[in-house]
Amino acid sequence: MGLAQALQQVPEGSQCGPRCGVAVIREQLSADDLAAFNHAIELVYSQPRSLRSTKSHGATAVWLAATLTENGYEISKNVMQRHLRGECACGII
Repeated sequence: MGLAQALQQVPEGSQCGPRCGVAVIREQLSADDLAAFNHAIELVYSQPRSLRSTKSHGATAVWLAATLTENGYEISKNVMQRHLRGECACGII
């Protein structure tokens, strides 16, 4: 098969990139834990980004990632920060 012919056989679409770690964790949580997690996300997200980056407020992505990891849901601060900036694959806060 030549290149021109191969390029005419477009595969079906698939999810681009890896799934966001936050979305994966959300799927694993009980209803009570999910409600508490969503509240914590909103608490962190409601802080101005400049305040979150100076660590002058306790509700940060670093705190949230550490708390999740300590409770058996391993996630890095980088994944949490990317999610809070809306730069992740799931595109939801």
